[in-house]
Amino acid sequence: MPEQAAPNARRHATEYRPTPERRTELERALRLVRAGFREEATLPDAVLRAELLVYAATPDDDTVTAFPNPDGELMVPACTAEERVPAAWPGWRRVSGWDLVPQLNGHPLLVDPEGPVTATFPAELLRARLSAAIG
Repeated sequence: MPEQAAPNARRHATEYRPTPERRTELERALRLVRAGFREEATLPDAVLRAELLVYAATPDDDTVTAFPNPDGELMVPACTAEERVPAAWPGWRRVSGWDLVPQLNGHPLLVDPEGPVTATFPAELLRARLSAAIG
């Protein structure tokens, strides 16, 4: 194995075309934690800063809906991007993490329930981070 990185001889540097990065800050943070490049402790603050998509039964629905997981525990699902919204949802609305946390009513937040990286945050943890952030 070479001790230094070497360019791929089959591709010329001018042929490189990066694909646009469409991940949100929270999705990137989740992937970095999963890969071991970031500490889990950084995630609650990323949730607070995120714009999340939550279930909406109708276009004017401004409630936060919790659904039971397979064990029967109620969880509030939220997605990091439109392409992560489950097809079964009749609609969704945007809400900031700052605004969502007080509406969890003690239910855990389930981020990106259909993946590719899913995370669950206890409401108490998020509420504590929110309280610490606002002083």
